[in-house]
Amino acid sequence: MIGWILGALGIGGIGAALWFVPGLLPRVIEAIGAVLSLIRRYPVQCALILALVAVAWLWRANGNLKEGIKAERAAHAQTVANFRKAQTEAEAMQKANLTRVAKAQEDITDETVTDYRARLADLHARYDRLRTQGNRSASGNTGLPAVPDTAARVDEAPGENGLLAADALIASEQALQLDALITWVEAQAKVENSQ
Repeated sequence: MIGWILGALGIGGIGAALWFVPGLLPRVIEAIGAVLSLIRRYPVQCALILALVAVAWLWRANGNLKEGIKAERAAHAQTVANFRKAQTEAEAMQKANLTRVAKAQEDITDETVTDYRARLADLHARYDRLRTQGNRSASGNTGLPAVPDTAARVDEAPGENGLLAADALIASEQALQLDALITWVEAQAKVENSQ
């Protein structure tokens, strides 16, 4: 029966040895009885001895764990250092990217404003040229008879597009502004914000 119990506990090799070694089984039974008797007589002391053995075993196991703990702490410190380094690199990349994007956007704005001002100056030059040509024809410089002035004050006749000359100038200026704005927005949208 003791062999069967030892086998159930996973130490069946010991149980088998008890049956084959002559005189060993009674001695083992006697030793188990003595231990049980000792536990019944001195339960507190046996519990303390058992606790002391467990503490010693844990202490020994803990000694082996200290190296593992040190290695784990070193790996953790390395991970933190790597994270900080990566964060610093990412911040530097982001700063460089922001500087690049700001420069590209500023260049686009400058180019658009320069182009708009040149086109606006060209528009005003054409307007002035056409206005002076219209005044010359009224004074007879073209060889055609001038149209006589009408009585009192009459509004200026609309041009071929139905606008007065001053209104046509304003409309042309606004068209240039809108065209420049559209060009600027499209160019700004093409700037790559992240790399």
